[in-house]
Amino acid sequence: MKKILKLLCFTAVFTACKKDSKTTDTTMANSDDFKNVLDSYYQESLKMFPLNATSAGDNRYNDILPNALSDDFIEKEKAFYKEYKEKISAFDDANLNENDQLSKAVLIWECDINLESLSFED
Repeated sequence: MKKILKLLCFTAVFTACKKDSKTTDTTMANSDDFKNVLDSYYQESLKMFPLNATSAGDNRYNDILPNALSDDFIEKEKAFYKEYKEKISAFDDANLNENDQLSKAVLIWECDINLESLSFED
């Protein structure tokens, strides 16, 4: 009888301590999606600003030199920052770890600051 009681106690303790795998899986998927958005932002920014890519040691875009003063480029730049601000804002802070929350805040700040600078008249 004592063995059965001990077995039931151990089973109850281990069952109570089990993580909710559904929440963990959702958080991991959310974290992976978040990291994919950050990586996509970085890769697209290298393509949009090839001089930054070259200075970072990435030679894939050495053959590109955009006209950063053209209206077309400025519109592409605005669309780029608006798109990524929307994408990154869609992630709930409650589902992100502390490091990802900081990355989110920095990227939103970067998008805001660049959109603000692009809104000034020449």
